[in-house]
Amino acid sequence: MSRVRSLAIVMNVLEGAWVVYYVLFPWSSIGLSVPPFGTSSPSLLYSALPEVVLAIGVLLLVDAAVCRRGYWPAFFGGVVLSAGLLVSTAMAYSTLGGIPLVLGMLLSIIGAVADFLAARGRHGIPEEANPMNLPVFG
Repeated sequence: MSRVRSLAIVMNVLEGAWVVYYVLFPWSSIGLSVPPFGTSSPSLLYSALPEVVLAIGVLLLVDAAVCRRGYWPAFFGGVVLSAGLLVSTAMAYSTLGGIPLVLGMLLSIIGAVADFLAARGRHGIPEEANPMNLPVFG
């Protein structure tokens, strides 16, 4: 597996774990009071419903597992999920701001770029299996 694909898988795992942690345990680690899980308040980490954002985080973790198994089109799914998470984080930034949201945005950007690079990687015939690479006798 190439380094870019390995980086994309690691970024999907980090991004998914980050989202799941901050949706299930909102702001507990930085001391802000937030309504409990399941309420759609604009003061949550993400502006969308927390269930939707939690689903994106879980799907990122599943996507990382599928990518690890070698199914390269799943990297395109990681691009879409990371972009959706980036949009949701950007919408919540005006409400809350702060380091956790900036870190979430950085993870989303790096994850989307890594997934895109991994998805568009070379899928041709390796040089060893190229039919034009015939033995030369003589």
